[in-house]
Amino acid sequence: MMMVPRMVTVIPTFILFARLGLTNTYWPWILWGIAGSSFHIFLFRQFFAAIPKDLEDAAEVDGASRFRIFWQIFLPLSGPVFATSAIFHFQWVWGDWFTPKIFLSQNNTTLGVFLSSAYKDPQGYAL
Repeated sequence: MMMVPRMVTVIPTFILFARLGLTNTYWPWILWGIAGSSFHIFLFRQFFAAIPKDLEDAAEVDGASRFRIFWQIFLPLSGPVFATSAIFHFQWVWGDWFTPKIFLSQNNTTLGVFLSSAYKDPQGYAL
């Protein structure tokens, strides 16, 4: 999935949102922002793969269940990966210009898209 860029899925996503009647609303932009990314999955996988297996084995010897191991050992250790993933994803969605340009109308758009489409050069052409 990491080999398929997100731009490849724009047309099927637009068709889906158009059939659901969600175009020209903020819902496509919100739902696109909530959707996961293969980069984040890879980031979490690499983080959890780096945690020593001995830590999990020691918790099992002490009698902890699988859920307790996750809740009391892995989840507190994963704060940095959650923060990194949240910061990256927020920046990608906030700085995106293409997706709001496609899914939102001119009256219902983000500030970046509005400013880029509102500016015209001296000959009257939109830049």
